[in-house]
Amino acid sequence: MDGNKVFSQASVNAVKNIKYCALAFSGFILLGVLYINLFVRDEDPAGVTSLGIFITFASIILATATAIFQRLLQNGIDLKSENDLTV
Repeated sequence: MDGNKVFSQASVNAVKNIKYCALAFSGFILLGVLYINLFVRDEDPAGVTSLGIFITFASIILATATAIFQRLLQNGIDLKSENDLTV
């Protein structure tokens, strides 16, 4: 923000990477919960399952918010480039 590079392609790529990391994180958590529910027989998996569902839900919300922010940044870049060409 200090370098006035908020509306740049690098910031859009950074937000896209955050979105993909959040989706990958939720996938890994779901795989872990699935592994615990299928292969761990001697323990009660209810606590791990509920915690996994909560974390997955939170990371999907984060991925959705970053997707919206990515779209807004891209629209801002498009408007900025259009204004630069107009002037």
